[in-house]
Amino acid sequence: SGLAERILRDLRPGPPSAALLGLLLSRLWESRSGNLLTHEAYDRLGGIDGVLAESAERFFAGLPEDDQKRARALLLQLVTAQGVRQSLLCDEVVAAAGGGPGTKEVLRRLIAAQVVTLSGDRVELARDALLAAWPRLAAWVDQGRDALRRREELESAALAWTNAGEPADGLPSGPQLAYFAPAPARSRSAIRYLKAARSRERRSRWIKRSSTAAVLAVGLIGGSLAAWDWVQKERSEKLAKVAQESLQAQPSTGLRYAIEAANVADTEVTKSVLKDAIRASRARAVLKNDGKLNLALFSPDGARVLTAGAGGATLWGLEPLRLEGTLRADGLVTRAAFTPDGRQALTLTDYGQVAKWDLSSGAPGKIESM
Repeated sequence: SGLAERILRDLRPGPPSAALLGLLLSRLWESRSGNLLTHEAYDRLGGIDGVLAESAERFFAGLPEDDQKRARALLLQLVTAQGVRQSLLCDEVVAAAGGGPGTKEVLRRLIAAQVVTLSGDRVELARDALLAAWPRLAAWVDQGRDALRRREELESAALAWTNAGEPADGLPSGPQLAYFAPAPARSRSAIRYLKAARSRERRSRWIKRSSTAAVLAVGLIGGSLAAWDWVQKERSEKLAKVAQESLQAQPSTGLRYAIEAANVADTEVTKSVLKDAIRASRARAVLKNDGKLNLALFSPDGARVLTAGAGGATLWGLEPLRLEGTLRADGLVTRAAFTPDGRQALTLTDYGQVAKWDLSSGAPGKIESM
């Protein structure tokens, strides 16, 4: 006597489940003494929780291996790191456990086996005590406690991020994002949270790689430029040597080589040889103030050369070498250029003054200043 009251008391809290009660009575009947359901049989079965745990283990053992993995993933979604069951949306649980028709079917079978209960659109473990009564589930929780804890922290962080308006600077990155890796997102907010964080992390890595590549490229370019500068310096010095050797017998040829050497590389050697070439050609008018010569270039037809420096530029005719005129300017001429037909020239000073010169007849004449 009193077994019915004991069973109803053990079924609390909450209203008794007809399916669970039916499972218990079926097992008690199998363990009856004659035609009596006894307290002794109830105790041997481990009460309601023992019957439920035995039924859950039998159900799990009968699943194919893939479905066993799905069942484990589903059940762990319904447990906290503290070993307490929780009620969650059915769709979220299925999605977090891998999704797909196979996962949905395993959940349906867990419900039919009374391991999980369905109320509206939410599911939960049938009883809290199942966590202690079913050794397999208890072992899963113990083994996965760290991942469960991280999942709860993820859900909490995602909820706070959502409530704050989903700010970009509220997303995890680096070690913090890696910390959440073993914790698959369950809620929609957690899924958005991780998706946004991973997207931001990828962009950051891309920017970092691009920056690194840019630095490497600059380094490689710098190295290439350094090598190119060395080659150009070697070439300019060879040209300067030829210019120096030509000055006595062929001043105009020496000047050509000296100008070419200076154009290849602006070094102390090429500057010195160019000055020597100009002096040898009695072209000292180009050396103003401290004698700084800034540039020299040939006309398109190669018949004339324009040298420029402090105070202006000088136009020279070649073959024979002759002074054709001076293009005076205030300041240092830093740039100069011939027009394609060689009939005009442009000069630019360090003060920003631009002048156009007519070279078509006799002495150069300034056309305009800009």
